[in-house]
Amino acid sequence: LNNSGWSYEELLPLFKKAENMTDPEVLADPDFDKYHGRSGYITLESYDYKAETDFIPIFKKAMNEIGYNYYPDINAKHKRGLFKLHATLRNKRRCSSAKAYLSSGQNRYNLFISTHSLVTKVITHDNKALGV
Repeated sequence: LNNSGWSYEELLPLFKKAENMTDPEVLADPDFDKYHGRSGYITLESYDYKAETDFIPIFKKAMNEIGYNYYPDINAKHKRGLFKLHATLRNKRRCSSAKAYLSSGQNRYNLFISTHSLVTKVITHDNKALGV
């Protein structure tokens, strides 16, 4: 679509800045820093597949037999195979954007949250929103 500012190369740094990847298998990847961040507010973990302990190894073996390898990171360089899924979880519980961002700033003196409010103007400077 040629929408300026929305390419993979332009958005990846923003996703990395927001992300806190915690999966040990992904963290161990030498290419980790190319695809992920570890100091953002949005925590990513893998699902707990312990309930499917019998199924997962059988499925991995079956996929391997037909030529598909297992990769721990769906966002890295491999685009075809069996991947571990990650989600916005913190301690195996859903971590919404509200939980991730609002809890970290709820005691800020300069933050006022107004629900059900109509915004008529956004105050900006140098392409940054400063207020409403």
